[in-house]
Amino acid sequence: MKALIPKYAVLPLALAFAVNCTAYFGARLFLGNTAYHHMTLPIDSIIPFVPAFIVVYLLAYVQWAVGYILICRDSRQVCYYVMGAEIAAKCICFLCFVFYPTTMVRADITGSSLFETAVSYLYRIDAPNNLFPSIHCLESYFCMRGAFISRKLSGGYRMIMILATILVFASTVLLKQHVVADMAGAIITAEFALWFARKTHIGEWFAKINFLERRPPQ
Repeated sequence: MKALIPKYAVLPLALAFAVNCTAYFGARLFLGNTAYHHMTLPIDSIIPFVPAFIVVYLLAYVQWAVGYILICRDSRQVCYYVMGAEIAAKCICFLCFVFYPTTMVRADITGSSLFETAVSYLYRIDAPNNLFPSIHCLESYFCMRGAFISRKLSGGYRMIMILATILVFASTVLLKQHVVADMAGAIITAEFALWFARKTHIGEWFAKINFLERRPPQ
C-alpha cells in the first residue's frame, strides 16, 4: 500500500511547516513597541462583515492539508519545487512582518450568534498583526497553483481548488481579518517565490539533505 506521504516529501513538508511557524510567531518577538502601518483602502470600508464565513476560514486548514499532500505526492520534482517556493515565500513574509508591520481595525461584534461567537474567539487568539501579506491567502493560493503545476491532478480537482481559494480569499476580508492589500500581497509574494524557486533551483537543496529517503543505487 502506497504511503499517504512519500518518504521524499516528509522533510520538505516538515521544514515548510517549521518555517511557517517561525515566520508567523517568531516575527512577533521583534515587534514590541513598533509603529504599525495601516493599508486600508476605500474598498475595504465597502466590504461587509459576514461572520458566517468563519466556516470557510477554518475549512481552509483542510484545503491546505489536502492540497500540499497531493502536490507532494505528484513527484520529487514537483514536491521540491513547490516546497522550495513555499519556504522562500515564508521568508519574505517574515521580513514584511518585521520591517513593515501592519494592523487594521476589526469589526465591532455586538451579536451572540454561533458565528459571531466564533469570530470573537478568533479575534481574541489572533492579534491583528502579521497581516501583509496574508498567510491565509498565501497558503490557499499555493494549493491552487500547485494543482496546476502537478501533472497528475485532474481538471475537476483544479476547479475545486480555484473555487476553494476564492472563498478563502473572500473569508479573510469578510471576517475583517485582512484588507484587500493583504490579499494582493499574498499573490505577489507567491508568484515571486515560484519564479525565484524556478530560477535558482532552490528545491534541489532538499535532495542533498533528505536523509529520510532511501536513495536508489547510482
